[in-house]
Amino acid sequence: MKIVFEDSELEKFVMSGESCIALPFEVLVPQNGEAVVTVYSKFEKEARLFADLFSDDPLGKDAVSFIKEHFTLPMKKAGYEYDGRSCQRLIHFTSDKAEIRSFDLPNVVMISTNAEFERYYNNATRDAELDDDDDLDVCFAVVEDDMILSFSSVNDIRDGEYYEINVETSVESRNKGYAAAVVSALAHYIISKGEKVSYKCRASNAASLRVAEKVGFSKAAESYSFVCYAKR
Repeated sequence: MKIVFEDSELEKFVMSGESCIALPFEVLVPQNGEAVVTVYSKFEKEARLFADLFSDDPLGKDAVSFIKEHFTLPMKKAGYEYDGRSCQRLIHFTSDKAEIRSFDLPNVVMISTNAEFERYYNNATRDAELDDDDDLDVCFAVVEDDMILSFSSVNDIRDGEYYEINVETSVESRNKGYAAAVVSALAHYIISKGEKVSYKCRASNAASLRVAEKVGFSKAAESYSFVCYAKR
């Protein structure tokens, strides 16, 4: 198991209590290759003990219990609360080839500016924040009667060499194939620009896993991140 230390300036910023979110420990297990732990240098001892104890099953129940036990209290002292809902086992999917399936929905449109996005009444649970000057920071949406029913956009933080995309669908519009259609459209667009695409979802999210499989992504890795938020 490989141990990688987080950027020292970022660690200093977080541990001084100035960030709204903290991610002091993450373990990534690729489909093929060595597991990687990314950790703050402050927790080197804990990371090396984790590697010694859980190299055979770094995402198992005992491994997750170890992480919670060793990181909850010190992060609380730094001003952050452990958030069990965000600390989930994730499945990572990628694609850098034209293997993404296409879906023929006539009401899928590309939205490239914030003003354009705001023209629609959005009843999904979150908005997209687009960079009007970046031709890759766009979203694709299913629109009916000037309402966005489902959309896929690019996450603000790039995932290494990949553009990580997400999807949001209003509750009443689910199970109609909209999520797969907009994810496919955005993936095709990014790949057409010569870039690579990634998609993540919780291992427990059966609907999102079905979207990834339906669209044609390839499973690349699994991970667990210990996520904390600043105490309010």
